[in-house]
Amino acid sequence: MTAIIAAGRNEAYFHGRPIVADWEAAQKLGAKAVAIADSTAPQTVYNQLRNLLCDEYLIAPSLLHVVPSKNGTPYEPAPEWPKP
Repeated sequence: MTAIIAAGRNEAYFHGRPIVADWEAAQKLGAKAVAIADSTAPQTVYNQLRNLLCDEYLIAPSLLHVVPSKNGTPYEPAPEWPKP
């Protein structure tokens, strides 16, 4: 892991990794891919990053229920899963 993308955080590091505002800043540190960990709006995060990266470089655990793109073309944005 190169960095943590978390815009608006008031900390510089989390568990020894730098916190950056966006993908561009993470790339400057050498990041090549993104693992999505946002549980509040994972599909939104995926869709935003999909405009910058292809599917092979976007990793989302199945528990987040992210719908990936198909054949390099993004699906229509999926509605967020209902909160319990």
